Amino acid sequence: MNSQLLELRKTIEELSAENDFLRRKVAFFEQHPNVVAGIRGESLVSNLVSGIVTELNAPHDIDTKNGLRIEVKYSKLNLANRKMTDTTKRWSWKNIFGSGGRKNYDRLILIGEVDQRYSDKYLQPNSPYVIFDVGFDDVMKLTSLTEHRQRLIQLSTNPASVRSRAKSLYSDYQVTADDLTKKYGL
Repeated sequence: MNSQLLELRKTIEELSAENDFLRRKVAFFEQHPNVVAGIRGESLVSNLVSGIVTELNAPHDIDTKNGLRIEVKYSKLNLANRKMTDTTKRWSWKNIFGSGGRKNYDRLILIGEVDQRYSDKYLQPNSPYVIFDVGFDDVMKLTSLTEHRQRLIQLSTNPASVRSRAKSLYSDYQVTADDLTKKYGL
C-alpha cells in the first residue's frame, strides 16, 4: 500500500510539472500570436508536401524529400487602412527575406486567411486559406520596402480591386492545397 501511495505521489508530481510547463507554453503563445501563425503555416505546408520543418532561425522553413527549400509566410486578415473604418482587408506577409535578409529558399509559399466575402473568387472557394506559390527569382518584384528597410508583400483580399505591385499573385501564383501536394509532395 505504501509503495502504491509513493508511486501515486510521484505521478502527481510529474503531472504537476508537465501541467506547469504546458501552462507556460500556452502563455507564451498567447503573448506571441505571430509565432503561432508561423507554426500553423509551416505545419500546413509540411503536411501537404511531406516535408520536414527545419530548426528555428534556419534559412528556410521546410525541406522536401527532393531537396527543395521552402519558406512559408502566413497572414491573418488585416484592415488595409487602420485610420478609417474601411472594410477593405489585406494580407501582409513580413520579413520575406528574414529579419536580417539571410533567408535562402527555392519557393515562397504565402498563406492568407480567407476573406469570406470573396471566397467564390479564389481558386479554392471552400478552403479556409488562399495559397500562393512563388519562385525565389520572382519574389523581389512583389515586395515593398517598409520604413525599417524590411521587405514585405501586401495584397488586397478582393481579387477584383487589387492595385498593389503584388496583384499578379492572383493570376500567376495562386494554387490549391492539392497543387502543392502534386508539385512538391512525394
